[in-house]
Amino acid sequence: MTTAATARAVPPMRLPPCSPSGKVRRRSSRTCAHSAIWQRPLIQACRSCCSAIRWGGLIALNAAETDPDLYDALAVWNSNFRPGLAGRGGQLLLAIEKMLKGSDVPSPLLTKLTFGAWSTRIADRQTDFDWLSRDESEVARYIEDPHCGFDPTVSLWLDVFAFAFAGARPDRLSRLPASLPVHLVGGSADPSTLNGEAVRWLGNRMKARGMTNVTIAIHEGMRHETLNEIGREKATEEFAAWCLKAVRGKRHGQ
Repeated sequence: MTTAATARAVPPMRLPPCSPSGKVRRRSSRTCAHSAIWQRPLIQACRSCCSAIRWGGLIALNAAETDPDLYDALAVWNSNFRPGLAGRGGQLLLAIEKMLKGSDVPSPLLTKLTFGAWSTRIADRQTDFDWLSRDESEVARYIEDPHCGFDPTVSLWLDVFAFAFAGARPDRLSRLPASLPVHLVGGSADPSTLNGEAVRWLGNRMKARGMTNVTIAIHEGMRHETLNEIGREKATEEFAAWCLKAVRGKRHGQ
């Protein structure tokens, strides 16, 4: 995952580097937890497959809950931890597919019910991937990338649903320190998070569990790929400021 700041927003050396797992290890005072994206790194030095972004937040929250003592802060971008009855139905369909076809084969049905359904919710879409971003050049890059746009396997989908259902369980959230800095980001036009409502729901659920340092940012008009969206500068600057504040707070024992 990545820092969410651009080189223009913050000088490269000012933002603490994040670990590949997207979290801060306490043994380094200059690292910051971030789950979401390696899409537009601080020094803009690499670009990875967009498919990893969509589920990075699911992995990040579950990792923080599994080993809460390892991390100083947590940022989760564009993730839906409230799959509901539709998610349970998806798990049932996947179980049937696994029984009939095995687990290491693509699941076109789940792709249609998720990515396909999200695409249809963009009224003015020009491609099947316009639900990712309003920035046509970024969507074109995604389409042109041979590592993007594939059908996930049955086993991958099963893992995604397992992470999604587990992450927001009360017994899991209660493992996180009450004062842990958490930054949740979503877009008001992201169909995969119910237009940001799933992000807001997670934040409110955390607060209800007694967490006192949770920020929620739902960016108006943005779709799924916040850091590949029109107006991304605001989101990156907000993240940079939050990250620096979280690290400085740890240095001063706050």
